[in-house]
Amino acid sequence: MKNLPPVLIKYFDAANTQDAQTCVGCFTTDAIVKDENTEHTGHKNIAAWSRTVNEKYKCKHIVQGCAHADDGMHVTAQVSGTFPGSPITLTFRFVLQDDKISMLEIV
Repeated sequence: MKNLPPVLIKYFDAANTQDAQTCVGCFTTDAIVKDENTEHTGHKNIAAWSRTVNEKYKCKHIVQGCAHADDGMHVTAQVSGTFPGSPITLTFRFVLQDDKISMLEIV
């Protein structure tokens, strides 16, 4: 994770400890998260999404790589938890604004 911007290190640390409050603090107030074919906009909805994911899946993320892209930064991570097919590799597409996450799409 040494090549990640500090906010992304903080995001993955918070996700791995199921800390929804710290997680939502990584996002701009009007940020958008796209996950499981659903959009979550703003701190209130992102916090609810984070709590739900934490309770439902108990995910752990192991960052495998990252690359700068035209639309931001793409991070691949092995994700394990209480879901069928665990572990899986997912791509986290981040757009950053002023050292915060303004958009996250998980695919």
